[in-house]
Amino acid sequence: MLDTGAKGVRDHIEAAQQLISLDEDIRNDIMENIEDGLSRKPGWKSLERVKKWLVSPE
Repeated sequence: MLDTGAKGVRDHIEAAQQLISLDEDIRNDIMENIEDGLSRKPGWKSLERVKKWLVSPE
C-alpha cells in the first residue's frame, strides 16, 4: 500500500498493533514475516517503515 500510495495504511497498522498486543505468537509470526521480506528485498523502505511503526508505536 505504501509503494502504491494507497489510502488506509494507518488502519492496517493499527489492526496489526492490536493483534501484536493480544498474542505473542501472532507478534512473532508478524515479525518473522517482516524479517523474511527484508532478507528477500534488502533496503525495502516501505517494509522498514512498517516494522518501525509496529515495533515502536506512537
